[in-house]
Amino acid sequence: MNGPNGFFRKFGGNLASGSVDLAVTCTPDPSGVTLRITNNTAGTVPVDVADAYSGLGEVGDPPSRRYGWDAFLAVPNDNWYDLTVTTSDDGDFARQYAGHIENGKPSVSDPGNTPPHHVHAWSG
Repeated sequence: MNGPNGFFRKFGGNLASGSVDLAVTCTPDPSGVTLRITNNTAGTVPVDVADAYSGLGEVGDPPSRRYGWDAFLAVPNDNWYDLTVTTSDDGDFARQYAGHIENGKPSVSDPGNTPPHHVHAWSG
């Protein structure tokens, strides 16, 4: 799903019985992004949260049927974020959240969305 100002959401997974059932909500605010990950399956599920800008992330194991594990990530990239949640228990499961946190101040274009620069030689 695409929207204005870099808003992007991608959802992948399997709805078959027995597949991983994680609910993920994304809450951006001026200090960063909080992902609340709720495990709705019967057992513990290993979860990885990756930050596409820094290459860093968080790892957690939300217990079964509990309300949420919060992964907070600061946003030092001029308020741009691009976070992906995956689990090794289901290779099809993925939730990607990307966008820009507005704070009323001037901002820059998405640093992760810059095409490569090409030099063209013009002859005349």
